[in-house]
Amino acid sequence: MKKLTLALSVAVLTLGLSGAGQAIYAREVADELKSTQDAYQQTQASLQQAKLVQQESQNQVQTLREQLLAEKEKSSIIQNDLQEEVKKLKEQMKANQREVSVKPKSPQLLASKKPSRTSLQAAKTIRMVGTAYTANDAGMNGRGKTATGTHVKQGRTISVDPRVIPLGSKVYITSKSFPEMNGVYTAEDTGSAIKGNKIDVYYKTRKDALRFGKRKDLVVRILKES
Repeated sequence: MKKLTLALSVAVLTLGLSGAGQAIYAREVADELKSTQDAYQQTQASLQQAKLVQQESQNQVQTLREQLLAEKEKSSIIQNDLQEEVKKLKEQMKANQREVSVKPKSPQLLASKKPSRTSLQAAKTIRMVGTAYTANDAGMNGRGKTATGTHVKQGRTISVDPRVIPLGSKVYITSKSFPEMNGVYTAEDTGSAIKGNKIDVYYKTRKDALRFGKRKDLVVRILKES
């Protein structure tokens, strides 16, 4: 329609011009028409390019949405896994606490049952000095065999002077400075340095033996002589 209107305008205007004028005017109009067509084509190309850019932007937005959804799902899975791990750790901690609550404070207490009041009242009582030894100390050579032929055991075995406490005797030992050792022991071993009112308490590790050290406040009650 625009082309037809422009052509009619050219025809009307050129009626009043000479041949040369008509040719010049016709070229100008053709140039203007071409410029208009070029501008229109550029506009169409720009619109097409804008559509492509818009489509690409929409694709990128869609991709980002999908990535966000995937990350959210992944985070949800990780969070669930972490919650399960935390739950397992809490259950393990509770189980450990229950296990610790039923364990004695010292391995010696497993063998340290307090005798009856009657047997304690009837027992011969001696105040003694106590030291500690291990199976690797001099005279033991790591064998762990006692003078009575038994194998040493923490919480049971003590070394004594047989003239004071006969071998095989059951004794109940208490110490105010080291109460965790309190309990019943058996006079199973002897030692060259154990003379008179002195006993040597067996410990499995050197560390525990050193921790016991030397105690001067032991009260030894002989419950049963061999």
